[in-house]
Amino acid sequence: MPEGASTPRPEIRSGPRSDPLQRHELGCLAPAAAPLLVLLIASTLFEFVAFDLGETGRAIVPYLPTPDDWTVEARLREAEARLVWGTSALIYYIVFLGCLLAFATLAHRSVKGPCLRRFVIVGGILAAAGVVQLAFSAYSGTSLAAIFYFTFRSLMVANAFPPFPLGAISLLVLIINVFAVIVPVVAIMTGCCILAPPAGGVPEGAEIRHIRRLLREFRELLNFGSALLVVGILHMYAWLRWPAAMIDDAAIRSLVEKQALGVSLYWGANFTLMIAAFYIPVTVWLSRKALAAVPGSLREQADFDAAEWLNERGLTIAPAAKLPQILVMLAPLLAGPFGAGITGMVGSFAN
Repeated sequence: MPEGASTPRPEIRSGPRSDPLQRHELGCLAPAAAPLLVLLIASTLFEFVAFDLGETGRAIVPYLPTPDDWTVEARLREAEARLVWGTSALIYYIVFLGCLLAFATLAHRSVKGPCLRRFVIVGGILAAAGVVQLAFSAYSGTSLAAIFYFTFRSLMVANAFPPFPLGAISLLVLIINVFAVIVPVVAIMTGCCILAPPAGGVPEGAEIRHIRRLLREFRELLNFGSALLVVGILHMYAWLRWPAAMIDDAAIRSLVEKQALGVSLYWGANFTLMIAAFYIPVTVWLSRKALAAVPGSLREQADFDAAEWLNERGLTIAPAAKLPQILVMLAPLLAGPFGAGITGMVGSFAN
């Protein structure tokens, strides 16, 4: 270097730095849009189709017993309904804790460090927004909040419990409602974590093995998420059916039970659509990605059958091969009728 020449300095660029890994993380969040959109549409539509749920809850008040005119049959039916609801709440809490542990294990297995923290922050923001929306529903008395007040008001009017048990019931249901808001977000963000690329990238020649691992973990996520949504629907049905047990008029009691089934069926359909909106596009994308990773020499062979090749490696998206996953996706939709069948069997045994 000539004497007197200045040492060149590295160029300093202003503005945000583009990190390829962060761009990939943003891409991994894209599949979350479809199920969240389904949830938004279902929540909005429910306000229109169930606009009179609160009025219906007030309409059955004259058919509820007062503290002085409880019949023996009504007390026994109420005790049965209370135990069925308590059983569903117990199952929900246990399944929630197990699924939460499974979600955390799947997420931590896929991403770590700053990447995991960024996903947690995004999930925390979405969950907080859901809790705020839930609080707003309770404050403004929307149809969503009427699901809670439909039964709680009946319990208060019938004066079936002292203040402490009634308060404990309210607290237990409130916690389940908060969990119900958080669960979809946690499950969706876990799926986004599974899709995040490894820190060092996928080794050359290991693409197929990597995709098979992603599909296996997505099936685990599907199973755990569907199980939690199913017990949530069962709890919803048991909660909404509770007031029917206190009504002596058989016709009104039957109508209340049918309404409980209708509301449970609606939200079961919503959860099934959310699962499908998240799981199906991801599996189709992964299957196509696996097909693109097939060596060119193999793809150029005259007898190469792409569908058979994918099927042999468990990467096919054919409906017949995905029947177990289809049944799992349909489980939340069928949970309400299943719960009605179970309670009907319990009632027939009791008689």
